[in-house]
Amino acid sequence: MGRLSFSLLVFGLSAAMSGCGGATPSAPQIARNAAAGIRDAAHQDLMYVTAADQNAVYVLSYPRGELQSTLTGFATPGGECVDGKGDVFVPNFDGASIVEYAHGGTAPIATLSDPGEKPSGCAVNPATGDLAVTNFSGTGSSQNGNVAIYKGASGAPTSYSAANIASYYSCGYDDAGNLLVDGTMGSSIAFAELRKGSSDFTPITMDETFSYAGSIQWTGRDFSIGWGGGAGGFVIYRVSISGSTGMTKGSSQIHGLHDLSMGREFWIEGHTLLDRYGRHVGFWQYPKSRLVVRHTRQSQTGYDYVDGVLVSHGRRQ
Repeated sequence: MGRLSFSLLVFGLSAAMSGCGGATPSAPQIARNAAAGIRDAAHQDLMYVTAADQNAVYVLSYPRGELQSTLTGFATPGGECVDGKGDVFVPNFDGASIVEYAHGGTAPIATLSDPGEKPSGCAVNPATGDLAVTNFSGTGSSQNGNVAIYKGASGAPTSYSAANIASYYSCGYDDAGNLLVDGTMGSSIAFAELRKGSSDFTPITMDETFSYAGSIQWTGRDFSIGWGGGAGGFVIYRVSISGSTGMTKGSSQIHGLHDLSMGREFWIEGHTLLDRYGRHVGFWQYPKSRLVVRHTRQSQTGYDYVDGVLVSHGRRQ
């Protein structure tokens, strides 16, 4: 692959950015970092973009979008996740493993085995550091998937299955350590919750009809769940869980985003949504949904497909 460069088209970012991966810099600090051209990966915020068709994860400065490194050696990487230290976990769908990188690191610091499974997404429990991995299916053609949980993000996993889900896509922890997952059973979209301390999933009935199983992210007060908009375009629902019911608190239709592919992972960073925009990565005001920034990869192929994007925060100086 030839040398890659990135450019950033900025129409204006409003609001300070905050997120799940650690301490969040203020808007003035972001501006100072950008003006100073900080290169120390340990202290800068980074955006990780997964391109499964290229078996690569591109690491860019955030929010400027300058290429820092390209992580390779995957076998169809899936939707990644990040822990409180900024370490990034990349599910290796066709490699039956999850690869861990330190924030800004270019070589793996650990590889977790997920034998006989096809991992598609992951989430880190903010209360315990446990890593949850959604396995789309087993490696056998007729095997159902499951959720593998690695205690302390290490060792061998414990597997859990929901009675209402056969193929698992995405998952997200809330700040209490409850895990929400989505997937399919036949042609039906299904949700289930593994509550803190429980070994059994509770099936969740949503008050909205979801057309696709997609990204799940806890955003402080509720879960943001995407891919449910049908012909009207991409919609993100804000959902709270009460008992066995998921209750919609609001929704945002994302203008210019109509790709409803299952399993692709968006990222919400405070008041900014990051996701695929054609062959680029777009930034939208969230929940207002107006496109404000587009990262463009200047190469012949561009991002043929973006399977996941997230922001990992550097250590504050």
